[in-house]
Amino acid sequence: MFDVTDHLDRRTVCHNGQDMAGNRWRYDRFFRRDGRHIGSCNWFAAASDWCVDLWHPLDDLTLEEAVANIFPIVDETQGIVDPSHLIDDYTLSRTSPNSG
Repeated sequence: MFDVTDHLDRRTVCHNGQDMAGNRWRYDRFFRRDGRHIGSCNWFAAASDWCVDLWHPLDDLTLEEAVANIFPIVDETQGIVDPSHLIDDYTLSRTSPNSG
């Protein structure tokens, strides 16, 4: 595959897919301040070296607190997805540029 970052401005983050954040996560100061209501689908995300903070770990919440903020959709709960399975999506959504 080609290098996706060759086609992006270095200040840009690319997510292939998004959900309405309010349906997926409990809002906090980061989601409210950001205001875009984006829930990232982390199965494909790309960013330049200028945006590596996108993958910054959650350092203000415990794993248990973070998982309590995640709400799988009905189709997911009827399958194999529990809230902890979506921790990467939640983390990426919460730490996206403009939200931190």
